[in-house]
Amino acid sequence: MANPSLTDHQRGKAPPPPPLPPPPELIEDAVTEILLRIPPDEPADLVRASLVDKRWRRVLTDPNFLRRYREFHRTPPLLGFFQNHPPADVGTMPRFVATTAASPFPQPEFGGKE
Repeated sequence: MANPSLTDHQRGKAPPPPPLPPPPELIEDAVTEILLRIPPDEPADLVRASLVDKRWRRVLTDPNFLRRYREFHRTPPLLGFFQNHPPADVGTMPRFVATTAASPFPQPEFGGKE
């Protein structure tokens, strides 16, 4: 029968390892370089990245970062276009057709009236 007053170390068992320290935070320059490489095709990805924490939001809204982001990606993405209707629909407005999933506009149903 084991003596309840003995510690695990006295019983010959190894003590549990100390808890691991939390991982180091990325330095701001590394975060900036990572965020700079998020493709501009889906603007929602930048919004999601800004929700990670306050530091990332601060990086993403910094005017210097935004300037570098535009320079890095050069040509802005095509987020959508306006589709003209056939001449029979002269009185209707053109529809916006999104080319990304992050469009604030509902996708039109082709072939039917809304």
